[in-house]
Amino acid sequence: MIAKRKMLVTMATGTGKTLTVVNETYRLMKSGAAPPETQRGRETYLLSSCASTSPLEAAARVRCAPQGAHLGEEQRVRQDAPVNKIKLAVARALIATMDEGRWRELALLVDDEAIVDHPRLLRSLYWQDSDYTPNVYAVLPRVLGVTTSDEDPFTPQRGEPRLTHLAVVEEFLDLGSWLAEHEPDLHHALYGDDAGRLLPDLEAHAELLDLDEARDQVRRLRRDLSEDLPAAIGQAKELVETVCKAILGLHGAGPETQVDMPELVKKVLLRLQLHPTQVNPAREGASDVRRVLQAVSHLLGATAPYRNLFGTGHGRSGGPRVDDAAGRFMVRAALDAVTFLLDVHQVWQEQFRRSRVESLSAGDRVIHLTFGEGSVVDVAGTGDSAEATITFADSTKRLMLRYAPMALVP
Repeated sequence: MIAKRKMLVTMATGTGKTLTVVNETYRLMKSGAAPPETQRGRETYLLSSCASTSPLEAAARVRCAPQGAHLGEEQRVRQDAPVNKIKLAVARALIATMDEGRWRELALLVDDEAIVDHPRLLRSLYWQDSDYTPNVYAVLPRVLGVTTSDEDPFTPQRGEPRLTHLAVVEEFLDLGSWLAEHEPDLHHALYGDDAGRLLPDLEAHAELLDLDEARDQVRRLRRDLSEDLPAAIGQAKELVETVCKAILGLHGAGPETQVDMPELVKKVLLRLQLHPTQVNPAREGASDVRRVLQAVSHLLGATAPYRNLFGTGHGRSGGPRVDDAAGRFMVRAALDAVTFLLDVHQVWQEQFRRSRVESLSAGDRVIHLTFGEGSVVDVAGTGDSAEATITFADSTKRLMLRYAPMALVP
């Protein structure tokens, strides 16, 4: 996920310079070394920057905002990964990659030189004897730090095993990368689908939006990603729809909420200033940004027909079966796109909560936190009593300027 976002930001800027600035600023803020001005700048993303800053850079900025973020986080075995699968994965990686020098290095790293003192391990490795594989399994409990009995240093105690050396061994073997290349099924069992790494971000956004439906959909996705791909495809489509409606303020089940997916996606992109037609053609890299946003638009819109073909939600008989690789890609891509929308939505919300327009004239274009972009029809009154009649995409509103969370469109 992080890699995808880095790629998008680099495409948007042409050089990747913005990504470097974002990462460096985040590092300084986390360390407390950034000056107060930098800290405040993190909180005051201005709407006017949209004229010269791509929406993709806006998403990069909000990605560095949460204090709990981890840019460039490495793969780690899931906490709920089956212990027997962890042991099997580590054993296979050890058998395939170790020589005597690496065995001795690993023994030092886990502080247990009894591993290389095993009477047959290194000897069977050197002579390529048939008992090398059994010997690896014999020392595996010590390698992983499983609690052992006093009687037999290579026999784990009964009960729930504790793998106290797992993090060290995982890094030493580069286990995630090795499994992804050589044992994809075990990689999936230990690390889950890449889409699973997006779920914590989505859960955090669901909490901020107070969306019970989104929380439920994320919970079902967590359950279905590894066990029921058609169900995960269906949930991904439902999540796209839920998030789009939440951003647009379409709650409940009234007729205004009955919007086809392509139209729903278009309205959301327009609301967030992410529609390809809204890219400033004068900015550097505009054509690249436009192509990326077109891809986001097509992808989000495609979740509905893809669900109809391969996912759950409609009774089908004799329909096509989903290709696992394509299905996982669709779920991953949909979740990444939804997270991108929510990232940018968070930027808008933080900015609009403090934004007020002191004066307007007929013909001005504004963007409102709830109603989106609109055109000012007329203005009445002055000062704190000033009111404006504004035509938005779906309605016309009369708003008091001192209270309306909106800003001028540059």
